[in-house]
Parts: sequence; C-alpha cells; structure tokens
Amino acid sequence: MRSFSLGLLAVSVVLAGCGSGTETAAAPKPEAKAPTKQELVGEEYRIEVPSDWVVLDMTKLDAAAIATKLKGTRYENALENVQGYAGGKSVRMYAFIPELESDYVNGNINLLISPSQADPAAVLEANEKQLMQFAKEPEVLKDFSTVPDSRAFAFSMPDMKVKSVVVVSVQKGKQFVLTLTSPETADQTRVRAIAREVFSTFEAK
Repeated sequence: MRSFSLGLLAVSVVLAGCGSGTETAAAPKPEAKAPTKQELVGEEYRIEVPSDWVVLDMTKLDAAAIATKLKGTRYENALENVQGYAGGKSVRMYAFIPELESDYVNGNINLLISPSQADPAAVLEANEKQLMQFAKEPEVLKDFSTVPDSRAFAFSMPDMKVKSVVVVSVQKGKQFVLTLTSPETADQTRVRAIAREVFSTFEAK
C-alpha cells in the first residue's frame, strides 16, 4: 500500500506486493461479455461497478475477513497491502479490476473519505495547485467528471510504474477521493473510459 499525500489531497494506491517489476504476458482471459452492474451502498456514498469486479467494503471487514475473501484468488498477492485498509477509517471501498492487471499491480479503484469544512472551490483549487507542482506528469482532465463540486486529474505515481485517474469532490462537509490505478503499460484511453463510466455513477450521501 502506498499513500501519495499532497496536503489536502491524499491518494491511496495498492501494489501487488510480490511482482518483479518486469512486465510479463497476461494470462488469456475469457471472451469479453457486457458485464452487469453491482450497486455498492455505504453510509456516505453510492456507486455502481461491473459485477465481475472483486469488491471489498472496508468498513465491514477486518484483516482476517479480507484474508478469507482474497486467499486462493488471483489477488492474494495484494493481501498484506490491502489489509492495511481494514476497518475503513480512511478508504471506505476497494475494488479489483480484472481487465487492468500486470505482474506488479492489480488494477483497482478505491474511495477515500475525509472531513472537509472548507469552501469546496478553495479545496479543489488547492488540490490542483499542489498536484501540478508535486505529481509526476500531472494533467487536469477537463469535462471529465459529472460528480458535483469536483475536479478530475491524471498523473503518474513517483517511483511506481502506475498511473492514476482521480476525481476529488467536496460535498456535505466531506472530501471524497475516487482513484483508479492501473499499470503504466495499460491503454490509458481505455483506463479513462472505465474511470469515467464508473465515477459517473458516484453519489455522496
């Protein structure tokens, strides 16, 4: 698990944990079919993701429960890192994306929530300023997010072979940070399409 903190903005990324860092050929996947959706509802949010994604509601899982859910699956190599989110104090939801995998990172999304009583516009502006200054290859994604009071970014993580698409929203006295992380070798046009589709279903409660 790695956290990338830029003052107001904190982005969490989970790596596979045992990868060599050398890209290898992905295992053949079954012929793609249009996935159905699963609705995820927490006390503070609602979002829809494809039904073939492996979802962890971190507010309801302790370390042992996460181990039970992931052992014996293709995501077992991320177990130790993911257990760091047990209890959901910061990251409320975590989901693996089967389409975005490599030997060193499991493509994933997560939702981080923290209190924020400041003016939403000021918070978003501060996030953007810090991100543009400190992140690797930062980009503001215009006309990307449909989430109210939000701003979208894309960037690489320092010292990691991953790229992230992030939507930051300030609503109802909280800051919501939705992050999709993928291998840097993934088709980023496809990555952004996945992020746009899933993030567009997000609702703060």
